[in-house]
Amino acid sequence: MKSLFLYVTAIFICIQCSSTSEDDISNVNLSIKEIKKIILEEQVAWTSGDSKAYSAHFDENGIFTNVFGSSFTGYSAFLTRHELLFKGVFKGSKMQQNITTLKIDKNIAIVETITRISEFSYDEHLAGIYIDENGFLNTRLLQILKKEKKSGKLLPIIMSI
Repeated sequence: MKSLFLYVTAIFICIQCSSTSEDDISNVNLSIKEIKKIILEEQVAWTSGDSKAYSAHFDENGIFTNVFGSSFTGYSAFLTRHELLFKGVFKGSKMQQNITTLKIDKNIAIVETITRISEFSYDEHLAGIYIDENGFLNTRLLQILKKEKKSGKLLPIIMSI
């Protein structure tokens, strides 16, 4: 009987510790909405060839790694690289992102998307990159987003394809 009491008490404590208030749930839902909005804005900006809009959420000190494995730091580098891409090999291309993983912990979110790029000009710049039989570049994009304390903006601090 004593062990049954301890078992029931332990379950009760676990349930209490794992439950969240309505405020917690609404904050998580708000974050999910914000994240989905950012992903959609990235998709629209890419498809429009708008490097400024595509870079709008990127943090000043953010780090990103491109599909070739080259790594860069900072908003300016991110913007410059995408200006070159949208004038070059990815001019007129379309991007589609589907969220596969989403983890939120306080001010940090980890978002992984399956990313598909189509309607680009395949040339020597993409040598070594797998393009499927339908002409799509399929990859995964991992973003780590951080909520700024002052502005409350959610910014990608790390992006890696």
